Amino acid sequence: MRHHPWRSFAFVLGAWLVLSASVAHGAEQKGLLWKIERDGVQPSFLLGTMHSEDPRVLKVAPEVQRAFDSSASFTMEVVLNAQAILETSQAMTFSDGRNLKTVLGAELYTKIVPLMAQHGVPEMVLPTFKPWAIFLTLSMPPAKTGIFLDAALYDAALAQKKTVHGLETVQEQLGIFERLTLAEQVQLIADAVKHAGELNAVFEEMINIYLKRDLPGLQALNEKYTASDNPKLEQKLMAELIDARNLRMFERMAPRLKEGKAFVAVGALHLPGDHGLLRLLERQGYRVSAVY
Repeated sequence: MRHHPWRSFAFVLGAWLVLSASVAHGAEQKGLLWKIERDGVQPSFLLGTMHSEDPRVLKVAPEVQRAFDSSASFTMEVVLNAQAILETSQAMTFSDGRNLKTVLGAELYTKIVPLMAQHGVPEMVLPTFKPWAIFLTLSMPPAKTGIFLDAALYDAALAQKKTVHGLETVQEQLGIFERLTLAEQVQLIADAVKHAGELNAVFEEMINIYLKRDLPGLQALNEKYTASDNPKLEQKLMAELIDARNLRMFERMAPRLKEGKAFVAVGALHLPGDHGLLRLLERQGYRVSAVY
């Protein structure tokens, strides 16, 4: 059965943000798995993930596996349960009678029809989709298995009977795009269509840099590719998608860190930079050190 795009849609942000964040401290923030320590509590771990189904990304390093197995709880961006999937699928479509073809115009709509078909979305249901849902779908390579790193870790956490927590809700993640004007959403689709032929090469480059645990390298990639060709729109997105979400994630992971023995997994580019989770943790008195 072909994978439906909304089954992992709530996690599209993580992979897309790898192309859209900032890194401030270069080599000192290299690494994907970080040990989080503070006196009086057992250590926790923070893993930067790439929300990809590529087998190279899904292969968990021994250092990561040991940290995961030794942890009592698992925390991810959004818990991938049935309710989250339902809320995501409902949020992606118009409920007020609007039609995507009318919103986009015939020329742009015609261009997205074959592209969305590659993602398993037939033209007969396409008019119900909201523009931002089209943009996020076209920002990812077509899914084949639907099994990506965050979901695999979630399944493993359930199998090990760990307590599972989410840092955000579906509404909070997708609300960022719901608040964009229709004109801004259409602009994002036009940019995605324009650069569709580059997508596979970009993700291959991204995966190779990720596997090297090279966060500065991901920043260099960001300088080559952006979500929008419109600088003002790009800046607007980044203000909400990075800095605001980092603060929210930090606040909500704090109780887990106080409990100790927590394993937290978020998109890799939420970690570095002056406003990243590593610096936020250090400012609150935590000691952070790269494990892998």
